[in-house]
Amino acid sequence: MTARSPTKRATRRAALPVLMSAALLAGCSLFGTPDRIRAGATFRGPPLALEAAGDRHVIWMTAPTPGYQLTFDRSERTAGPTRVFATIRRPDPAFVYPTVVVDQRVASDVRISQPVEVYARLIDHDASTRAAPYERVAIPPAD
Repeated sequence: MTARSPTKRATRRAALPVLMSAALLAGCSLFGTPDRIRAGATFRGPPLALEAAGDRHVIWMTAPTPGYQLTFDRSERTAGPTRVFATIRRPDPAFVYPTVVVDQRVASDVRISQPVEVYARLIDHDASTRAAPYERVAIPPAD
C-alpha cells in the first residue's frame, strides 16, 4: 500500500469546491429559466399600460376577449430602470369566449418610486415559456 503525498491530497481538496461550483452553474443553465429578450423588437400584443396600486407598479392589459391570461413573471434590478417581465397567454381555441373587451391587472413587486421597463411575451394557451423570448413594451406616458 502506498501513501499519498500531502500535495496530492491538498490538490484534490482544492479541486472539489471548484468542481461543485461548476456543476451548480451548469445545472442552473440547464434547468433554470433565463429570461431572454429579443433585441430591437417591440411587443405586439394586447395593449399594456402601467398604473399604481398602493405603493406598487401594476401592469394593465386591455384584451379583446376574456380568454387572455396576464401573469407577472418576475422583476430584475439593473443599473437603470427595473425590468418587469410579464407573460400573456392567448385564449384556448377549444372554448368559445364572448367578444367583449376586458381589462386585466396584475401587480408587480416593484415600488412606484422606482422607474421600470416592461417586457412581455405573447404565447399560445398551452405553450411552454422556456423558449419564448420577451419583447420591450412601449408604454404610453401617464396622463
